Amino acid sequence: MARSQKVINTTLEGKGHNKTSVEMSFATSLPSLTLLTLRAQKLVAGVYLVTNFLKDTDPLVCSLKDVSLKIMRQFCALQTERGSNFRQHEGVLRAMIAEMTALLAVGQAGGLISAMNSTILLGEYHTLDQAVSTIGTEREAENG
Repeated sequence: MARSQKVINTTLEGKGHNKTSVEMSFATSLPSLTLLTLRAQKLVAGVYLVTNFLKDTDPLVCSLKDVSLKIMRQFCALQTERGSNFRQHEGVLRAMIAEMTALLAVGQAGGLISAMNSTILLGEYHTLDQAVSTIGTEREAENG
């Protein structure tokens, strides 16, 4: 089965009107853990780009960076745990993604993150959450 590619070219802007383009390309069929790990890596880069001009001592900035890294680490750990029960990790991943979306919403409401950047990152984290749910459902169906 051929996979079609979905390319997302996003412009994230930081304080001082600096703009950085981040290209994300993902297969649009059932996502693998490798693709989701790559997506999580690109989202970490996006979070760092958006928060680059903010004070590192701000608790919200620290939390955004920390949670994005934890999500990426969780995907990396899942890749190395061959044959493990994905459902055990799904809840943890989805809780971390929910925390990330809440932090992004607070950042936007507090004026730390622009509406454009927040919308882009929130959309990507929502897509990641849906992919995690899809993989869990597919793996459960495969295992009967």
